[in-house]
Amino acid sequence: MPVSRKRKKNSVTRPNHDRQKRELYLPLTRAGADALSLQVRLAFEEVRQGRGDKEAALNMSSIVLLVKTLSEDGFGLLPSSLLDEATQGISNVLAGGLDTDKWQFSDRLVAQVNAIVNEYDRHLQETRLQAIAAAYANADRKLVRDAKKSAAAPERFVKAVSTNRSPKS
Repeated sequence: MPVSRKRKKNSVTRPNHDRQKRELYLPLTRAGADALSLQVRLAFEEVRQGRGDKEAALNMSSIVLLVKTLSEDGFGLLPSSLLDEATQGISNVLAGGLDTDKWQFSDRLVAQVNAIVNEYDRHLQETRLQAIAAAYANADRKLVRDAKKSAAAPERFVKAVSTNRSPKS
């Protein structure tokens, strides 16, 4: 009995597909997690030293929203009060930065963001890739939706948020 070409083709591509599907249920590789973590750590160091700019502030806001989303999905170890307070603090920094072009984080906010960045590192090493990808998508949608909903948000804030949706690549 002859074997159809279509079946043969599927059997050849299937192992690659299965491997990619399996990878979604595993955490990032150590090298991948370290690369993402380094980018976030560099942006955080700028903020911590008081040299933060708009890009660093937006990156920190993305990380805070990502960790908050992962925590809401049951992967987090930080208290929701800390995440809520940090979210509010970063919103204030973004609003003030757009008005004055000064992106200053208070010492309290820097300490909160430090804990959140550490939690982000832990997520990259321990949380499955599928959950992280879903959290990135949810955080992006939430960030843009909240910025557009806010009557107090100036148009340039909505535009800034819409153009910088994830950490530097």
